[in-house]
Amino acid sequence: MAVQPARAGYLVSVPHVNGQSLVTILREIELPFASDEGSPSIAGAYQGIPLEVAFLPSRHFLGESALGYDGMAGRIAVLQCECGLPGCWPFEVRVRLTSEKVTWTDYIQPHRIDKSKRWTYQALPRFEFVRRDYEARLVPPDDSPEGWRGPPGKK
Repeated sequence: MAVQPARAGYLVSVPHVNGQSLVTILREIELPFASDEGSPSIAGAYQGIPLEVAFLPSRHFLGESALGYDGMAGRIAVLQCECGLPGCWPFEVRVRLTSEKVTWTDYIQPHRIDKSKRWTYQALPRFEFVRRDYEARLVPPDDSPEGWRGPPGKK
C-alpha cells in the first residue's frame, strides 16, 4: 500500500503489486476497452481507498467490506473513482483468506459488465500474498499526518 493525496486533498491508500501501482496496471489493461468506446481517459481512472477504510482496525482489505466500499457478489472495492465518490467507478476483487495466504481473484469493473460494454481482466493474474506480510501492510504508517482520516465530513 502506498499513501498518496487524493484530488480532493485527503489521503488514500493505493495497492501496489510487485512494486507497481494497481492503478498503473489497470490503466494498461483497460485502455483497449476504453479506446474502443471512444473514451480512453476512463482507463485506469481510479484513486485509492480512504485510509480509514484501507488500514486496520478496518477489515476491508481482509474481505469484510466497509460501508460504501462493498462490491458485487461478495467482492470489495480496492480502488475508487478519481472523484472520490464510493461506488462511482470502483475496481472490485474477491478476497479469499487462509491461515497462510490472501488471494485476490474475480476482478470486475461493475459499470462494464453488461454484454455491450464488457471489460475483462483475463490479463490480470490471481494475486497471492503471504498473509502475515499482507496484514503487516494494513497497519497505519507511523508517520501518517494529522487529519489523515479521509474526506471532509467522513471522520
